[in-house]
Amino acid sequence: MALCLLANASLLSAMTVSPLVKFDFTTVSDTSGYYTGSLKSGATLTTFSGKPILDLGSNNGYFDFGSSIGDVISHLDAYSMSVNLFIPTSSTITGAGNFIWCFAKSSSTGYQFLGAKESRCATTLTNYSGEQNVNAGSAFTKGKWVNVTYTQSGGVGKLYIGGVLKATNSSMSITLQNIGKTTQNYLGRSCYIGDALLKGAQYNDFRIYNAALTATDAAELSQNVDTLNLSIEQAAMEETIKSFSLGDVSELTRNIKLPSTYNSVINITWTTSDSNVITSDGVITRPAVGKDKATATLTAHFSFGSMKKDMTFTVGVMPQLTESETLNYDAGKLSISGNLSNLYSDLTLPTVTENGTVITWESSDTSFMTNTGHIVKYGDNNEK
Repeated sequence: MALCLLANASLLSAMTVSPLVKFDFTTVSDTSGYYTGSLKSGATLTTFSGKPILDLGSNNGYFDFGSSIGDVISHLDAYSMSVNLFIPTSSTITGAGNFIWCFAKSSSTGYQFLGAKESRCATTLTNYSGEQNVNAGSAFTKGKWVNVTYTQSGGVGKLYIGGVLKATNSSMSITLQNIGKTTQNYLGRSCYIGDALLKGAQYNDFRIYNAALTATDAAELSQNVDTLNLSIEQAAMEETIKSFSLGDVSELTRNIKLPSTYNSVINITWTTSDSNVITSDGVITRPAVGKDKATATLTAHFSFGSMKKDMTFTVGVMPQLTESETLNYDAGKLSISGNLSNLYSDLTLPTVTENGTVITWESSDTSFMTNTGHIVKYGDNNEK
C-alpha cells in the first residue's frame, strides 16, 4: 500500500506543474490565445495519428513565435522547456544550425538554442564564444517521435531525452532572465544567418514552465509520444510484411513449414479455416483418389509489441493420385533450372519428385553432355 501511495503522490506532483505557455498546434496561437506565432516558408499545421502537429516541410520552413513571447523569456530564472519532436531519417543534421528551438536577441547579444547535431542546449549573453552548454554529445534521434525537455534552476541545467537524463551542467550561471527580452524566437531556425534549418522536422506539444521539472515530470512527458510512435511503427511493420510469402501453395502434395518469425523480430502465429485440409502447423490431409482438390485459408497473425496485422493465404491440397495420374502430374511439373540455350556450367538434374516418382535422364549426344548433366565440351573445337 505504501508503494501505491508514493506512486500516486509522484503522479499528482507532476500533474500540478502547469505550463506557463503551451502551443498544441491546433492553431498558430498558444492555448491561452495570448501569444500568436506564424508559419514561415511552407511550414504547415496538420495532424498525425489524430494529434495536431507542426510540420516544417522540406523547403526551409520554420515557426516564428513572434516577439511578444520574448516577454515570457525575459522573466525565466528557474524554468523548463519541453516538446515532442520527429526528425525524418532522411534529414541531414550534421551541419551548423539545425536548431530545434532558438530564443535570441541576436547572434551576438544573447540567445539560447537546442541543437539537433549534438543534442546540445547552449545559452550565452554574447555569441558562440560565451556559450554555456548542456551537451548530450550525440545527434538527436531520427525516425521516431521523442520528447526533449530542458530544465534549469540554481545554476544546474539538465537535458532529458525520451524521459532519460542525458546531460547535466552544474555551472550554468546564465539564465534566460539574464538575456532579457528576445525577438528572434523560432522552432527549426537558427539566429545565425546561413545556418541550416531543421528540414522535415515535426513538432507536437511545445511547453514553457516557470519552474524546473523533476525527472518524474520529464518521464511522464515522454510518454505522450507513444501514440505518435505506434502509428509509425505500425506503418513500418505493414511495409515490412508486404514482402512475406509462402510461395506457391495452390497445389500442395506435402506438408509445409509455417514460420513463427519474420525478419527475426516480427512474431507470427497461424490459424486455419479447415484443419481437415491443413492444420495451423502446416500438416495437410489429401483427399482420396478421384476427389476434387481441397482448399482452405491460412491466416498469418503478425505481431510486434502491441502492433498486429493479419495476412491470408488460400491453400490448395491435391487429392491422392493413381500411379498414372502421378506420372502425368509430375511430368507436367518437371523443370530444369538454368539457361538451357546458353549453358556455361553443369546442370543439376532432379532424380526424384516430391511424390516419389523416380526420374532417369538420357542425353541425345553424350559427347557434349552426359546423362547426369555434366558438360563434356562447349562446342566444336572448344573441348575441355
